[in-house]
Amino acid sequence: IICPPDLTLECGASTAPASTGTATAQDTCSAVSVTFNDAVTNLCGGTKSITRTWKATDGCGNTNSCVQMITVRDTTPPALTLPTNLVLECPGDTRTNVTGVAAAQDGCGAVMISYSDVISNNCGLTRTILRRWTATDPCGNSTNGLQTITVADTRKPSITCPTIAVQCAADVPPAYANLAAFLAAGGTATDTCSAALTFSLTSDSGLVGRCPGTVTRVYRVIDECGNFGEATQRITADDTIPPVLACATNVTVECKDSLDPANIGRPAPTDNCSTNVTLTYTDTAVSSSYNVNFYAADPAPNSAPYLPTYVKLGPGSLPCPDAARLSGRAADPLRNAVAFGPTSSTLDALTSLGAEPFSFGQIVPFEVVIGVSGNPGPERGTIEFTAGWATHTTSNDKFGFDKNYMVYCAFVDTYDPGAIDPDNNARVESVSAVLVNENTIDEQIKGTFRVSGLDGGDQVVVEIWMVLNSTAPAHLSGSIAAQLDSAAKFLTPPEPITVGSKTISIGNLNKTTSLPPPQEQPPLGPPPTPTPPPSVLPGRIVNLFDRTWSATDDCGNRSSCVQRITVRDTTPPTLSIPADLVLECPADISTNATGAAVAQEACGSMLVYYSDSISNSCGGAKVVSRTWTATDDSGNSTNLVQTITVRDTTPPTITVVPNKTVECASGWTFDAPSASDACGNVTITIFNTVTNTTGHCGSTFDVTRTWRATDACGNTAQCSQKVTVEDHTPPSIACVGNKTVECGSGWTFDA
Repeated sequence: IICPPDLTLECGASTAPASTGTATAQDTCSAVSVTFNDAVTNLCGGTKSITRTWKATDGCGNTNSCVQMITVRDTTPPALTLPTNLVLECPGDTRTNVTGVAAAQDGCGAVMISYSDVISNNCGLTRTILRRWTATDPCGNSTNGLQTITVADTRKPSITCPTIAVQCAADVPPAYANLAAFLAAGGTATDTCSAALTFSLTSDSGLVGRCPGTVTRVYRVIDECGNFGEATQRITADDTIPPVLACATNVTVECKDSLDPANIGRPAPTDNCSTNVTLTYTDTAVSSSYNVNFYAADPAPNSAPYLPTYVKLGPGSLPCPDAARLSGRAADPLRNAVAFGPTSSTLDALTSLGAEPFSFGQIVPFEVVIGVSGNPGPERGTIEFTAGWATHTTSNDKFGFDKNYMVYCAFVDTYDPGAIDPDNNARVESVSAVLVNENTIDEQIKGTFRVSGLDGGDQVVVEIWMVLNSTAPAHLSGSIAAQLDSAAKFLTPPEPITVGSKTISIGNLNKTTSLPPPQEQPPLGPPPTPTPPPSVLPGRIVNLFDRTWSATDDCGNRSSCVQRITVRDTTPPTLSIPADLVLECPADISTNATGAAVAQEACGSMLVYYSDSISNSCGGAKVVSRTWTATDDSGNSTNLVQTITVRDTTPPTITVVPNKTVECASGWTFDAPSASDACGNVTITIFNTVTNTTGHCGSTFDVTRTWRATDACGNTAQCSQKVTVEDHTPPSIACVGNKTVECGSGWTFDA
């Protein structure tokens, strides 16, 4: 037997005979069978020493052997595969489970892998790591490899700015002086690789725009490696808060006064931002407003605060009061037929008379309650309303309100405890009634009532008397209806008023009783103290409006408030009267001769008139006290007196009688004068008679008579008549007749 040569193999090589050789044997006698048996001594790793004994056996069992030594050694270092070189972003996780682990392969056994780091620190937390990996096999063979891990900082710091919104430009904070201030204000600045950051403001736009305005600031932080991050802060200055507006106090002014805010007040707005607040106002008239309700006085006994309730009377024993007919106002003779009690806010009237007891022919009082608020309006507190009263029952029986009386009486009830009429001027101005739908089931008495003198704050009770039929048909059923149809402001065209409490019905007609004999109205008794009406203010309201103030700041924010302005007329007109006069009788004292007063009124129309008070003196002399009155339509008046004195200082006029001459022997008399006076009667008396004979012949003379005329005031006038008695009549002589004598005869004249 010849053994293969001893061998030294590298670990991992095949030790099979095919690789390491096979022993050869020869035998002279027979075939030889060759086998081997290994004795293995393990060494490091997969190395070992193999003693391979080869045995040759012939056919007869003879053996022979030889030994082959095979040594398996390990001189090859492991194959080492390194993780790739890495550049990590700071802070960089350099653990092997992140950066990778080297892998090693060895043909001869397990490999132990280890590493060691050599670190070079840079800026911040950046660094370079030289990681030496070593793979060592069990036999001490080793392989080294170097992995480079670079931790770099290429990431810029993170920075966020605080979000700031302010109302006013003045509220914009200054830029942050340092990082601490920035962070304290709510900003953030972080970096994963640098403990310290450099902070700076790179730009500041200042306030750009208005409402809103924006301040844009850019802040920068730089890390230790020079990376920088920037953030833009936008600060919005947007004033969204309206001004604070405390309204001017509600005022009551005279209509002659200025309504300028300088006179009646203006608000003083304040604003969180603006000093330039625009203040404006608009005036809106407060419209007149009426509520009109329809009720019936409660006729049931023991059901009202004013007991007993009103008595059942017929028109024959209860006439419509004169005051109701003349002035439209009356203290209700049915004093317990009230709409309110015991206070002005407690209703004591009914909207249904379905179960109330009634009598044939009785007066049924209805109550129309009118409440007023707001302005007097163009209707000047005058409204009209229409109501209807059925003359047939709902079963078409001819029984209902008596159309012989129609609307029997209507007046403003001045006795109702719920009435509020401080100016005492509300009245029923007119009433008219017609019959509609005659001779049908729908026949009704339609009444139209005009009520004036309604002022803001009034609660006026209009009492309307209707009369039930005094007899009923044999069959009587159903009910009798009364209703408020409509109401409107008294304008052209009318302005409708919404009405309430529209329908009242009388039922239980089969229990209507006969009218009792006339009864005495029971005393009202001491009622609970009613709510006192408001004090009476002079004049009246002529206008009422709301002044809406608006305050607008620079950003258009607006707030508003309302100031109520009540315009009253309490100032009487100014009146200028003519001067006092002294006139000579007879005098024209009409105003076109003595003058007329002149008045001025700031608030509307007025009436100027006068009345004379005359004190008569002598004759036609007198003193006229002329009281001039200017009254405006608010009832304010001014009175001044003009004194006109009519005197009589003028003597009467006496007719001068002409002097005359009469013959001595004739009869004569004085001619009596006549006299007149413009101011009264005249008395004529003989003042004196003077006879003068001086310078006269015979029985001639002259005589002068003086008459005096005296008027009623003692003024006198005189006149005289001189009568001269002369003798111009020749003596009476009887002349002898002519005669004829003979010539030569003696003759003489006959004496």
